[in-house]
Amino acid sequence: MDKVLSTPVPRSAIIFSKVLNAALRLIFQATIILALAIIFGLKISATFSSLNLMGIYASIFLLSVEAFFVVFGISVEIDAS
Repeated sequence: MDKVLSTPVPRSAIIFSKVLNAALRLIFQATIILALAIIFGLKISATFSSLNLMGIYASIFLLSVEAFFVVFGISVEIDAS
């Protein structure tokens, strides 16, 4: 971690990249779990569409970005005091 913090990159970019990495990993894992559930017999309703799936992915991504802003706000507040 010391190597990462000693690079000439803003710390907010380091935090954001870690959050983005976690969000993309979570979306990939959710896709695998959904695919396995369908293989093992998950019955999807007739009203479920790819738009619903995109909404799920968007909510996962937005929650991850929201977590970034919460952590960033806490770290700015701690640095200010």
